[in-house]
Amino acid sequence: MKRLHNKRGSYIILLTISLCAMMILVYAVFYASGQAAIGSTVRSFGALWGRSVLGEYDRVLKERYGIFAFYADPLLTERKLDAYTDYTCRGKTYLHSQGARVELEGYSITEAENFETQIKEAVLAGVKPSPLSAPPAETSGEAGNGNRSISSRWILDSLPSAGSSQGVDVAALIRQIKAEISLKSMLSRAADTQYIFTYFRHALSDEAQVRQLGDTFFQNEIEYLISGKPDDARAKNYVRRLMKLLRNGLNLAYLYSCPEKREAALAAAQVLTPGPAAALTQALILESWALLEAENDLRILEAGEGVAIIKRDENWAVSLENVLALDFSGEEGEGGGADSAEGEASQKKLLDGFVKPRQMEGQCYEDYLKLFVAALPQKTRVLRMMDLIQINLKYLYHESFLLADYYIGLRYTLQINGKAYEFTETYQKTGTKKETS
Repeated sequence: MKRLHNKRGSYIILLTISLCAMMILVYAVFYASGQAAIGSTVRSFGALWGRSVLGEYDRVLKERYGIFAFYADPLLTERKLDAYTDYTCRGKTYLHSQGARVELEGYSITEAENFETQIKEAVLAGVKPSPLSAPPAETSGEAGNGNRSISSRWILDSLPSAGSSQGVDVAALIRQIKAEISLKSMLSRAADTQYIFTYFRHALSDEAQVRQLGDTFFQNEIEYLISGKPDDARAKNYVRRLMKLLRNGLNLAYLYSCPEKREAALAAAQVLTPGPAAALTQALILESWALLEAENDLRILEAGEGVAIIKRDENWAVSLENVLALDFSGEEGEGGGADSAEGEASQKKLLDGFVKPRQMEGQCYEDYLKLFVAALPQKTRVLRMMDLIQINLKYLYHESFLLADYYIGLRYTLQINGKAYEFTETYQKTGTKKETS
């Protein structure tokens, strides 16, 4: 009887152990299922919470410049995510939030890669700018005279391009133009050229574009982009000097490549300074001729007409008599000889307006601006685009606007039930998510 009792007790113990093991296994299965369900819930809602932050993009920035970005700092964004998390977890005993941690580093719209991605997407989408209107009472600049400037040090120091002063290398641009097969192949290198000439204006912008863009602080925005001068008049004059240097260099190259004009200059030089000095005088005549033609080119461009980048004989306007009438000093002299009357008459046309070539054709003022924009260092071009956006929105939107306060995405970690769930959300693509214990 004692042995039978012992066997029965052993069976009860074994059964108890088996039942406990089974209960633990069942509990583990239910726990794992519950955790999986909780993880799935958190991943779904966590992504939604991040996208809710992205959904708070600045509408003015989007409608005027086609850029998706939201105003943020890490603390403010953490508070938003905590508010979204608490709202979702409220009343759910199986969800316990321990707070959010946010990182915005790498997502600022002022980082060149982020900015360029945004403007490329705006161009591909064919987004057009919605005009903004100036506030009723203007508090800065000189309103309505087309000569606004910025002198405030704190505004200039807050611009994205502050400290950057690289510009156009005209000599390198001339070499590049000579080597290029076509103007289109040069302009195609600047992927943001279309954006610039869609969202910014220049000194000769037509009325339709001006209406499309609405009010802007500078009237010569693209001239600012090329020059970096925060003053309408100075920016325009700077670009005019660049154009004159460019046209002078290209005109001089043409003169040296044209045997007829080169020989005519040498003949005039031999009359003026016979002997060995004739070669130097010829060089001075050719340089003066190219410069005078360059001034005439600029007046043609400013009148809204076209000037060929690489000229042919029929595109040349200024005669040798024009140059000899100036006598290399800007004053009329005796150098024109029998042809001085013709030179003086032609010179008067130049002073009054411009001399027309036999064929008025070629690239317009905007095309020349595109050449300079394409020749700008990429970093400088991007930073000055940011400048213009910040200046206009500070003037037209709110005076404390800073582009550096805006972001195109975020990384964040949510602590739920003791686990860390990591997310990345941007406007460009859906982010990745993972969880860690």
